[in-house]
Amino acid sequence: MELQNDTHLAQIKCYGLPYGSVGTVSHILTIYTTVCLFFDRTPWFPWRENKHYTLDKLLSAAGIAGTAATTIFVMVRCRAEW
Repeated sequence: MELQNDTHLAQIKCYGLPYGSVGTVSHILTIYTTVCLFFDRTPWFPWRENKHYTLDKLLSAAGIAGTAATTIFVMVRCRAEW
């Protein structure tokens, strides 16, 4: 029992990203925001046209790139834990 508990703690420590329902909600919000910005709509009020679309698209792309880079880093770092 203790060995299994240590294994779970090591996996949780290695995998420092949100997982489960928190991770799912995070992905849904990221996709929703990106789709709104792609169609030049504000994420808070999707029926309004976005007036700062260039900056918002750049920030959205940077957020996706940062998320992808962090995910790849964690996958490489924790590959021995699988």
